[in-house]
Amino acid sequence: MPLLLVLSLPYVATTLPTQGFLAALPFLREEFVLSRTELGYYSTFYFVGATVSGIYTGRIVDQIGVRAGIFLGIVVLGLSMFLYGFAPAYAVILILALLTGLGLSVVTPGVNKGVILEAPPGQRAVSIGIMQVGIGVGGFVGASAIPILAGMIGWRLAVQMAALLALIVGGIFVYIYRDGTSRADSVKVGALPVYSLKDNVTSLLRTPGFLWVCCLGLALGAGAGTVSSHFAVFLTEDLGMSAAVAGFGLAMFQVGGTVGRPVWGFKSDRLFLHDRRKTLFVVSTVIGSLYIIMGLFGPLLMVNSFTVVVAAFIVGYAGFGYFGVYSVTVAEIAGSENIGVATGLALFFGRTGVFTMPPIFGYIADLTGNYTISWSVTGVIILLVATAFYLWSPHFGDPLS
Repeated sequence: MPLLLVLSLPYVATTLPTQGFLAALPFLREEFVLSRTELGYYSTFYFVGATVSGIYTGRIVDQIGVRAGIFLGIVVLGLSMFLYGFAPAYAVILILALLTGLGLSVVTPGVNKGVILEAPPGQRAVSIGIMQVGIGVGGFVGASAIPILAGMIGWRLAVQMAALLALIVGGIFVYIYRDGTSRADSVKVGALPVYSLKDNVTSLLRTPGFLWVCCLGLALGAGAGTVSSHFAVFLTEDLGMSAAVAGFGLAMFQVGGTVGRPVWGFKSDRLFLHDRRKTLFVVSTVIGSLYIIMGLFGPLLMVNSFTVVVAAFIVGYAGFGYFGVYSVTVAEIAGSENIGVATGLALFFGRTGVFTMPPIFGYIADLTGNYTISWSVTGVIILLVATAFYLWSPHFGDPLS
């Protein structure tokens, strides 16, 4: 448990400024006079940076170890976001978002590898879910505090303060987490076979079940990316909520994800008896159904701040709660020596969904005048992919090789 808490710190450091900035997007929309489509570009650039570099940074983590990889990622992310505050135009922020995504692409495989190699085989999903509580903690603090600070001191200074805090948390992590305290560092650093990156990727894609999991990750990433990018604007413009309520709603979405990750992990380990395929199908079905409900009945159900909080929590519970089970499934299929590369490759698919869907989501909303059809289309896509995944993917076991 102490190791899981330490490994959750990098997620606090990265999600606090990134989710806080997303919650502050209404302030940027006003300052730079942006359309919904243009707002969606931020997630596109952010995740393009994370996606393009993900496979390579996963390989780096496999070679240099958990501690060094995570610290490198936090520094890149924190410094690039600090520069947001000096941006004279939205286009500059989009360019810096590429570097922010690059930093994230180093942190994620590093943290996942550290947990997977330490957790007992029968507790991997719940362990990685507990570790990912840091995502929800950082996201909640950032999404609830940054909009309030932005209203008081301006979004630029608020984001810079969050970025500095991320660097401080990263420094605390490096101080606590020493090389050799984890089997991830003491045994696996430099242990990757001398295959080329191309050979590693080709081998993984040919592994039974791996490509199907990645395809499902593409659809789920599309859903998660649209919520992160547009939820605050959806609440303010479609539902008439204040920026503070919208930010708190996005924060509760993160809280739901925080609760959902260990709970879905526990369900996968105990209720579904390590059947990751069935777990992913169930959670994906729930996610797709919730998005359709948001599109068709959101304005009717979310009529005040209380119902916004409840709805945001429920959507986050599934919409972000799946990620722990997804991560452990990828690791178990890939094997211990390729966790970094496999995580990067799986995230390549997931982040492709994240950066391609938000502009489409926003474009549909611009055409129709609201987010009703955007939500519904996203939900239908997830349900279709989840059904295909369950019908045609092979059964895969849970031991790491």
